[in-house]
Parts: sequence; C-alpha cells; structure tokens
Amino acid sequence: MHKPISRRSFLKGAATAGLGLAGMHVLPGIASAQSEAAGHTYADTIAWDGQYDVIVIGFGGAGANAAYAAAKEGVSVLAVDAAPEGEDGGNFRLSGQMFLEFTDFDSAYSYTKAQFAGYDVDDDLLRAWCEGVTNTGNILESMGADRSLFTNAEEFGLHAEYDFDGIENRSEYAMHNARGDAYMWKFIKNCCVKMADRIDLWLNTPAKHIIQAPDTKAVLGVQVQRDGKLLNICALNGVVLCCGGFENNRDMMQQYLAIQEGVNMATPYNRGDGIKMAQEVGADMWHMWAYDGVMGPFGSAVPEIDEDKLVTTNSMFNKTPMKSGAVMAVTKGGTRFINETSVAKHGKLGWGGGFYNARWAERSYIICDANKYAQIVEDGCLDEYLHKFISAETVAELAGKLDMDAAKLQETIDDFAAYIDLGKDYLTGRDTSTMEKFGQGPYYALKILPGFHATRGGPRKNARMQILNPQGEPIPHLYGAGECGSFYAHLREGGGGTTECIIFGQLAGRNAALDNQTLPAYDGAAVESNLEYTIGSSPSDLIVEQVDMDLRDNQFTGVSQNGMGGMVQVMITVEGGKMTAIEVVKQTETESIGGPAFQPLIEQALATQSSALDAISGATVTSRAFMEALADAMAQAGL
Repeated sequence: MHKPISRRSFLKGAATAGLGLAGMHVLPGIASAQSEAAGHTYADTIAWDGQYDVIVIGFGGAGANAAYAAAKEGVSVLAVDAAPEGEDGGNFRLSGQMFLEFTDFDSAYSYTKAQFAGYDVDDDLLRAWCEGVTNTGNILESMGADRSLFTNAEEFGLHAEYDFDGIENRSEYAMHNARGDAYMWKFIKNCCVKMADRIDLWLNTPAKHIIQAPDTKAVLGVQVQRDGKLLNICALNGVVLCCGGFENNRDMMQQYLAIQEGVNMATPYNRGDGIKMAQEVGADMWHMWAYDGVMGPFGSAVPEIDEDKLVTTNSMFNKTPMKSGAVMAVTKGGTRFINETSVAKHGKLGWGGGFYNARWAERSYIICDANKYAQIVEDGCLDEYLHKFISAETVAELAGKLDMDAAKLQETIDDFAAYIDLGKDYLTGRDTSTMEKFGQGPYYALKILPGFHATRGGPRKNARMQILNPQGEPIPHLYGAGECGSFYAHLREGGGGTTECIIFGQLAGRNAALDNQTLPAYDGAAVESNLEYTIGSSPSDLIVEQVDMDLRDNQFTGVSQNGMGGMVQVMITVEGGKMTAIEVVKQTETESIGGPAFQPLIEQALATQSSALDAISGATVTSRAFMEALADAMAQAGL
C-alpha cells in the first residue's frame, strides 16, 4: 500500500527543486520522478488548468468574508461568481446592511435557540454562532471599521422582531448613519481589495461542478466556465461554497417551498447552482422549506409585476391606504385567508402562538371598493401597478372576470360587514376598527403574489462550517457559508443574514485555508497539467479601474466610489462656461436598478447646470454617486 501523500508536500518539494508553478506542466506540485518513486494521488489523474490554495464559489457577503479570512492565513484564493461586473455582491449587497450583536453569550444562546421554535439545532453549531454574534462589532473593527460610526437600528425605526428571552442584550446596527446603501458590502469588498495580492476574483464565471476523488470523496477543486471555456482549477486546501439560494429557480421554489408563482426580490444569480453541486458530491440537505418573505401587511404579498421590472422595496402594500378600509385579500375561491393588517416578520405571520409563512392558493387577489381605490390613486402608493387592476361595476361581474364563484365572493363581502357590526373578526382576528363595509361599485381587484428575497435551504454544515454527508460526516476539503444552507431553520430576523455571512463566512474561509489533510496514494495513471491560472497570473475583477481617457481641453472627468456597486465615473464637455454633454463612462451599478437612472439624471443636470439633483426613485444611492462624480468633474472644470 502506498504511503498517504500530502498535496502540499509535493508542492513544497517542487518549489525546493526550483520549479515555478506556472512552468511545471505536470500535476499541481507533483514532479514525475517523485510520482514514480512515492506514488501519486487521484488529483494527479486530472489535467488541471490552474491552482490555488482555496477556491470560494460565490462572491457575496459570505464569499467575500471567506476569501478575506482565507487570505489572512497567507494562502492564495480564487473567488468565482456567475454575476457580471456591477452585479456582484449577491443578496448581501441588496440587503438593509444591518448586523446583530449581543452583549453576552447566554443572552445570544437563549434568544437564538428560541428562533428555532422547537426545530433541532446542533448545539456546537449554535455555540459557534453565539461566540461570533457576541463579537460582531469586534470582528468588523479588526477589519478596519470605525465603531464610533455604528448606528443603532432604532434610529431608523427598526426594532427586534421577536420578544424572546435575551432580547434586552440584543442590538442591531448599521455600520454608519444610513442603511440599505451597500456600505457594509463595499467595506468588506474593499478589505478583499487590500489583499489583492492573495485574492483573485473572476466575475461572469459560474462554477459548474465540484471535482471530487471517487475513492476518498475528498474535494480537489472546481470546474468553472470562463470566457466560454471549461477550466479545471485545483484547490490545494479546500473549497468554500457560498453561492446563495434558489430564488430564481422556479422548479425548486415549487418543489421545496410549495410556491407556484412569486415575486423575487433577490439577485437574479441565485439559481440553486450551489445546491446542485453539493448534491453531486453527496452532501446532506437541510432547511429546504425555509425562506424569507417581504415585510408588511397582506402576508408579505406584493402586486404581480411586469416581467421587465425588479422589486426593490419591501412591500408596496406597507402604505397607509392599504392598512385600513374596504379592502381584503381573497383566494381564487373568493374567501379570505389572512389578517390583511398583520405585519409579516420577514414573511412570517402570527398564527397558533407562533410565526409561519402564509400558505398561498393558486391565485389570490386584493379586493376593494371605489372609495378605497380612489384613496390608493390619490396616495400614489401603487402608481406603477394601477394598470394591473381589474374593475367591474358589480361584485358578480368582478367575480366573472376573475373566474371566481360570484355567490362566494358576495358572501365573503357580507361576512366582512357582519364582523364590523359584531366588533370582532372571527375569521382572521383583524381589528375591526381597520375595516369598513364595502360601498357601491365599481369594485377593483389586483392579483397578488408572495414576495420573497431569500431561501435558506442547502447543504448541512457543522460548527467548523464543513459540509456533511447524510451520515453526518464531513466531506473532506468542502466548506460552506451564507444563504446556501443557512443555519437559520425558521425565524430569521433583520441583520441575521448579514451577520451569518460575516461570522460563518470567515469561519469557513479560515478553516479551509488551514485544511492540509493528506490524500492516500492512487494507482490510476497520472497526467500532466499546464497550470495557466495561478494567483496573479490572469486579470482579476477585484479592482475596478477608472477609464483612462484622452480628454480634450474642454472635457473633464469625475469619480465617486459610493454607488451601490462602487464606482461611477462621468465625463463632462464644457463650452462657453456651461456643460453641453455628460457621459457616464464607467459604472458598476445593477443594470436593472441603477442603469435606468443615469439618463434622467443627465437630462436634469444639463437643464439645471448643477450637480444638486433630485434623486431617482428606487435608485437613490446610484443618484447620489452620480451627483458626487458630477460635482467632482464640475470642480475640475471650475464650474
């Protein structure tokens, strides 16, 4: 029997012999003579295109923290992400940018245990969480954050969603005096930028498969698709799976969450790829039924949207006109199914003494009378959805248009009025002071769908963030963190997801970096490898460079680093002391959110000859970055 051979020992041996990685043209770190003398491992049977110590799949909050922590251990890291430039960061970038911190371990333990609401949780894993969440601020400080800028969430009107034991020692913070502006994401990404000598980032590079040894089940590397080519990249120490959930996989949403149709508020690159790759290598799955919905009334419902739109707010229904009056939610059968005014806690509604995601029928609608519809129009809270309303002069006519039983819908409206007279809504418990009897027609209906922004299911992990097989054993060299197999089984709350990315992302990256277990010898035929891709050998997408422009005497550029995606660079042309043209020459904003904001901002700036502009609704952060870049360019022009 061959003696077990360490992948690292071969690398060190090759380096001692004076062989550079890029020029070895043999297996990673393995010289032919050594292979003949001492045997080789299964890794030697694969033609590798590149080699890093750690590979991180997914560059969102968990992935960036994992890459940072691994690089801090002195190893080389490759992070890959399916998203293109301007759309990296995953759900972390799109989040409210808050984090949790407890003052003591016991409070964190009691509070978090209650969030599992009776579902089993591995005690070692729970303790690892509690050790981290009592030090979240310290972790961020160690990365360079300024604690004096931390702002309590209560200043934004945010409070703990659950009144569990330990709440008195729980706080939620933003890293500065604003939220939802991608500040935390940009801070953590910048920490990786400062370690660009150890971290390569490849965007627009989806991982396709995790490469595994058939004999030991050890993970050896990752197959990725880059520039149309499939590349096998070896991971000497470990692979960290951080590529998000399955919000954009309709089949998985139906199979695991029983949601036939919904409105997705997540990054479009969360397609369940990590779950599929983990299944291929024998990972056990957990929490596949758990997901987070939007906040607000109507059971975290949102209106049906046009295909070319992206929801960026929590709930369009979380507006004053939608919280009272002659308005109700009904199923396709014409019956009410929720308390329309109860506020969802990350999609969970109070029921039976606990909190659960609402159950959804095949079709559901908001029904209101003419008076309520007029209030909605006057308020403007659903302006972009008014064309979606279906109207009819009578209840029976409306039911016909909705393919609904007219008698049942009329009975529901009559029961609604009866509960008002009784002073008690016996069906859903809605406060009757928020209810008004339906008046005369016309009547209106708006199709509603469950809104969601994060799934929680994925590969099961232990307290070291090792991904486990169905027998509860770690799959060698495979780690994970974040939404792809979140440890939250049930009641996640604001700040919980980002905090999990920080704590467990760094734990996974650190442990993967330190994982140098040996592999046993393998008798299969060895092949040569041409290691074209190693640290720093190819362009990295980690650092976004300004466009170097050949400017005329009347042209000036300005830059802001404060967009949702980071950089916004503009160029202005000045004639006769006035701006005559403005061009956005570089930007890393999400195209469907920030992209449409630039043209109206340019038109506004040319009309006013100013950088003090009205922000575009839904793209406030992008608007501010454009204004900063424009002000920079105008200052250089002396305007």
